[in-house]
Amino acid sequence: MREGVTSLTPNTNDLSTLEIRTQYILEAAELESKWSGTLDHITFCFEKYVEIIVPLKNSYVAITVEKDVPPESYPKISNAIRELE
Repeated sequence: MREGVTSLTPNTNDLSTLEIRTQYILEAAELESKWSGTLDHITFCFEKYVEIIVPLKNSYVAITVEKDVPPESYPKISNAIRELE
């Protein structure tokens, strides 16, 4: 979490959500990838923010962005994150 940014959810909730929800969805996407191709990113649009999950080779990155970030920029964001790997 960036310094000076207040989380909307408790840290323990963030970690359990990432570990359970995200892992389940990534595993399901992996099973389907032989028919549909590689997963680019997962997006959860909440009332107060958007969460973007970017799968990497052996892990994933989860970031949140403001609601005013245009959805068409999500693939660019995920590609930029992958380039840092």
